[in-house]
Parts: sequence; C-alpha cells; structure tokens
Amino acid sequence: LLPLCNLLAVYIERGVTVCRTPSELGKKRIAQLPGRSFHMKRFVSSKRFEAAAVAGVLFLSLTSGCAAEAPQQSPDKSPPLSMPVSTELSLIAGSGGDWYTIEDGNLAAWGELHGGTDYSQRITLFQGAQSVWGYRFGQLVLDESGELWTTGGSGHEKPCTRDGWEYVLSDVVTASGNIWNGAAVCSDGSLWTWGKNDQGQLGNGALSGDGTNYPPQHIMDGVSLVRQGSYAVTTGGELYGIGLWSGCTEPKLLCEGVIDASASGTGKLQILTPKGELYLAEIPDRAGQPIQLPDAPAVSDVSEIFDWGYRSGDGTCFLWNREGDEALRVELEVAQIACNLDGFLVLTEDRDYVSVKMTDDGLTLTPLPAMELS
Repeated sequence: LLPLCNLLAVYIERGVTVCRTPSELGKKRIAQLPGRSFHMKRFVSSKRFEAAAVAGVLFLSLTSGCAAEAPQQSPDKSPPLSMPVSTELSLIAGSGGDWYTIEDGNLAAWGELHGGTDYSQRITLFQGAQSVWGYRFGQLVLDESGELWTTGGSGHEKPCTRDGWEYVLSDVVTASGNIWNGAAVCSDGSLWTWGKNDQGQLGNGALSGDGTNYPPQHIMDGVSLVRQGSYAVTTGGELYGIGLWSGCTEPKLLCEGVIDASASGTGKLQILTPKGELYLAEIPDRAGQPIQLPDAPAVSDVSEIFDWGYRSGDGTCFLWNREGDEALRVELEVAQIACNLDGFLVLTEDRDYVSVKMTDDGLTLTPLPAMELS
C-alpha cells in the first residue's frame, strides 16, 4: 500500500490553476502548475499503471474527438485503465543530423546545424530548459515554467519569441512532432496540435487549402501522452491516430488496452500493453480501420518502449535491427535513448553520453568525452 500512497501524494501535489490567456497569442487558456518540481524519471513502469488502475487512485475521464467506424481489437481484455497524464522528462533528442541534450538546465546542441558534429563543439541554445523533443524539421523545448517553445512555426499571428524560439503553449507536460506539425499534452490531459493542415494533419475536423501554419488547436481531452505528433494514448488506454491518412480530419481509434506506442524503425508500430506485452503492428491503409495485432506479442516482460527499441523488465535495453526480426542488446546502463538520421545517442545512468551505431555485425558503442558546456 505504501507505493500507492506515495503515488497518490505525488499527483495530489500537482494541482492545476486555470487562468486567462493573452489574447495576442490566440490561445483559449493557459494553465500553470504551482509548486512543481522536476526530476528525471528512469522509465515508465507498466506495473505502476496496473496498480493505479486497480486501486482507483487516479482517474481522468475520456472525451474523444472521434471514434473509428470499425470494431477495435484490444490486446488486453482487462477492465479499462486509469493512467496518469505523463510527466516523464525527455533529456535527449535527435533531429536530422543533430543532437540535443539538457545539461544543468540548459539545452545544448551539436551536429550539422550547430557548430559541428563533434560533442566538444556543442553550443547552448536555450537556458532554463527541462525537456526537449526533435522532429523532422524542428525542435521543441519545454522550459522550467511549463511553457513550450519551437524552432518551427508556432502558427501564432504575432508569436512571442525567445532567442529565436517561438512560444507555442503553456502548462505543457509532454510533446512530440511530425514532419511539419507538433502536438502537446497539458497537465489537465488536453491534447493540442499545430502546424500545417493541408491534409488534415491537425485532426481538428477541417482542411486548409494551403500550407499555412495554424496555431495550437484543442483536439481532445483525457490524453496521457502523444508520440510522433500522430499517436495519442488516452488515460483510458485507447490509442488514437491523428493525421495518418490524407484527407482524414479527425482522430481515429486504432486500438484499446494500450499504455504506450512508438516507432519500431521498420515501418511497424510498437504497442505496449499493461501486461508488459510488446506487439509490432502494421498501420491500417485507410482511416477507420483498426490495427490488426499479431496472434502473439513480439516480446513479453517489457517495461518501456522508445523509438527503435524497448526496455525489458530487468532494465536492459534493446534496439531492433534494420529488418526488425532481431533485438540487439545495448550493453549499457541506459537512462534514455534517442535517435536521428545518423544513429542513436544514449544517456547512461551515470549521466554519460554514448554514441551508438548499427552495423551488420551489431551495435558499435563510442563514449563521448566528458567536457564542460561552453
């Protein structure tokens, strides 16, 4: 009972105060989280979600933007989940040929666009940062007050800027991006999307006739986390696809009984269930079709998934090979893993960085030299 009491205390502590939004930013509301402390969480435990569901400690109601037309396949027939909104920090990220890390509260970067490809050449981009996410043509950084900033277009008519970053949204706890679009979850479980909408990428029920960047749109509530700017997992364990099909303008229910989803690197989607079962699934060709899961999971006893790989119940991390038929063990004590077009970056439990390359013979690990951030 003690762990459950501690879990309850954590989430009671995180109250939400809703306040009026500055009209010049075009937002409906800004929520601020008073007294919030930040720390690195090693991994998301599926057992934690099961305990929360059984005890009924945390519950957020689901209000979806749209349901799919076809019956959904659920990998887990247990009672509906009741998961918290994710507050996991993202301390490393990749985008294109560049790397981004949070070091002592500062966002550092190195690579093709930032000083050079050597870690010793990294530069400071943003001060007072707690999380970073990368996507194809931009980056997202969450500052210490819960405000989200981007190097891409925020869509605001007169955006506030800070050292070249555009303000997006406040009271954000987690975010991610697609090619030209971003998505974020606020502490109240609301999901917001912004960016281009010429193919229905925003999931707001409309299409635009051009490539205009649109400001944050409130899409749905009861969301725990969002991946790749396109996959939303609700607090009830439902997986929705957003902007996956050209011309589909609303979120579509893909699967139930899910606690996380991420890319596998092989064109398939990793789906994690509360029982720790990891499935590799094909994305439906047409909107309204459910995900058809394999008869058996690819891996069992999984505690966390991330792009290209997963963490087993004993804490060991694995990366899928290029064919997706073999999981390669990462011989490190991993805190977090990120990927870009050149390979992988590991943040170890000792706060060291290790470059990881995938070859025909397996994984090549190259520690990055410890060096103070200039």
